[in-house]
Amino acid sequence: MSAPARELTGTGSEPVTLDLAIDAGTVRVHLDPGPDASVGLRLEADPDAPPGWLRGISGLLGFLGADRTPTTPEERAAAAVAATTLGWDADARRLVVRGPGDLALRGIPLAVTVRAPRGSSLRLRAGAARIRVEGRADEVSVHGTGEIRLDEVAGRTELRCGAGEVRIGRLEGPLRMTGGAGGVRVDHVLAPAEITTGAGRIRLGEVHADVAVRAAAGDVRVADAVSGELELGTGVGSLWVGVHAGVDAKVALHAAVGHVRTDLPVRTERPEAPAGEPLSVRARTGAGDVTVATAKPRPALAAAT
Repeated sequence: MSAPARELTGTGSEPVTLDLAIDAGTVRVHLDPGPDASVGLRLEADPDAPPGWLRGISGLLGFLGADRTPTTPEERAAAAVAATTLGWDADARRLVVRGPGDLALRGIPLAVTVRAPRGSSLRLRAGAARIRVEGRADEVSVHGTGEIRLDEVAGRTELRCGAGEVRIGRLEGPLRMTGGAGGVRVDHVLAPAEITTGAGRIRLGEVHADVAVRAAAGDVRVADAVSGELELGTGVGSLWVGVHAGVDAKVALHAAVGHVRTDLPVRTERPEAPAGEPLSVRARTGAGDVTVATAKPRPALAAAT
């Protein structure tokens, strides 16, 4: 028998702040662009948790002595849902979720589904939970070790990640990200981005702003650099940068062990009236190849509505 779900409904159609802290499971947020957008939350035991997860963690906690209640996995899941704090502050327009404080319940995977108006802000301490945000958010702060997927972010984004994959569709506010291991992908970079990782492949699509990438290990690829100052570095891995066709770029490339290649026309002096906004590329790797080439044509970037 599945654990019962809990629901909470807010008031008004203005953006909210989601303040959430759980240790495991799934967080899904849908940001509705419509004028009649509502605020609501549903909490339940995570139906996508791998089979045997609850039974396995129950046995582990029992072995460690943290489990003093002889409950079944299903009863434990129900207890975790019941012990989670849900709150709504109408004046502050703040939606609060706090996972169980009891060690015996903290590792139970929970599924949190939120609907809120477009432009809401997110403060998520998500442990190992997977995060999926659909729609356009304002400011986003995530601390966790699970997968993170964001459609669009208009404001500041701060990510502190462990080993999960990170994907952002459209970045319009400044990004500061620190990650341990796991791939990173940002399709459209329209604001300054600073990305520091231990290991994992980093892929950026169309870039119109300053970018700083520091990776201990892993390949770095920029598909279409249009403008900005790009500082790309990896200890072990290859670097590839596509320069938008017709854009004049200043480049400085270095590979301690590896090859440096470019198919761009080389000039010793900058043209007096270069086309487009300035672009500077500085790329360095300790071991690997560095390549700068003309970017392949991409579909025009649509403005956000």
